[in-house]
Amino acid sequence: MEKCYKINNFPAKIYSDSELENIPSSNTAFNNTLKKYVIEGDVFDAGKLQKDWFPATKVDIFISHSHRNCPDLIDFANEMEQKGFSCFIDSITWGYADDLLNQLDKSICWNKASNTFDYSVRNNTTALVHILLNTSLLKMIDKCKYVFFFNTNAAVPRQDLLKSFTYSPWIYSEISMCHAILEDRKRHEEELAVFSAEDGRRKLLQEFKAAMPLNFENFTDVEYSKLKTWIESSQNDESSLISVLDSSLSIKDLQRIQG
Repeated sequence: MEKCYKINNFPAKIYSDSELENIPSSNTAFNNTLKKYVIEGDVFDAGKLQKDWFPATKVDIFISHSHRNCPDLIDFANEMEQKGFSCFIDSITWGYADDLLNQLDKSICWNKASNTFDYSVRNNTTALVHILLNTSLLKMIDKCKYVFFFNTNAAVPRQDLLKSFTYSPWIYSEISMCHAILEDRKRHEEELAVFSAEDGRRKLLQEFKAAMPLNFENFTDVEYSKLKTWIESSQNDESSLISVLDSSLSIKDLQRIQG
């Protein structure tokens, strides 16, 4: 990853659960049965599971976003790909981790005697799926060239001039990963375990919200209107895109100038 950009004032709608239900995924692994990954008994090959369900590929742009804005960001990704820039949206490329978790729960966690799900076993399956997803997200961010974070009300519901907060553990994790990679590329492999353990194990209920602080020090602010003007222009080379994106200064650049 070379650089991160915070895209401001993107005109995104906040979609409901029913509106998000039928978003297609290109990942064929969701057609697989869990039997494919059984080594013996109830032992699963987690490495093979991760490789099939959350494959890490190299793309130009990693799109960090709120799932509530997904349909509008799919349109943006399509526009960028028409310009020759490949984009990654996790739910589109990979599908939903909850679908994998649902399969695991039905296969492993159901207690026939009590006719309920086993709480302790389900904690383990949830931790496993979230850790696999989170480590795969880190690999994708590390492999991509640029990260575009879309700073919408759905992604960052609490913000002022000094601080920004999100309720999404996934956004929190992705921004933290970007910061760690840019600050010290040699250290980010060690921090992988920290992010995975803290965020992968946190399964938030819809009625529970934790405000997690976001560090955008290494992100350059970009007005979406500038990016949209470039998309609608005849230009499609990387140098012209970066020229538009870098026309603004990052927080760190501003601090350096003022200092």
